[in-house]
Amino acid sequence: MARSSTRAHWGIVALLCFARLALMPSVASAVCGAVSNPTYTSANAQSGVVNIYWSSSNPVIILENTSSITDTLTNGTSYSVGTAVGSMSPQSRVQFGGSATTFQRTGTLNTFTITNGTTAYYKVFANATGNCYSSGVTLSVTPGGSTLWNYDTTSTTLVAPAIDG
Repeated sequence: MARSSTRAHWGIVALLCFARLALMPSVASAVCGAVSNPTYTSANAQSGVVNIYWSSSNPVIILENTSSITDTLTNGTSYSVGTAVGSMSPQSRVQFGGSATTFQRTGTLNTFTITNGTTAYYKVFANATGNCYSSGVTLSVTPGGSTLWNYDTTSTTLVAPAIDG
């Protein structure tokens, strides 16, 4: 009788441990340190065209939206072009992922259309090994309008242009 009672006791303990593990929230497997944002991030626009530039030792992910982007990327998660991100309405979309240092947008891509006179919003994230992301750099730019081009940068100073002659 004692042996049967002991087995039942350990069976109940094992069941309770399994139930507790099943109810615990999952933890992302990626352990990420601080990831530096891309530097020299900037954007310019012409009629129907947006160009984004950056410098980073890591590949980058670029989000786009029709309003200022507050979304962040989740460490350990892989993002591909077209993926909807965050809870904004409309959701931000991944428009670029890769190691190039420029990205040019024209026309319609993943539900967003470049329209003259309408501001486009971007957020550029560095993507370190293991899908560890920086906090992101925000940019906005308005293509078209009455100017030939406009320029947005996160730099605090600009070098004065040189004069040929």
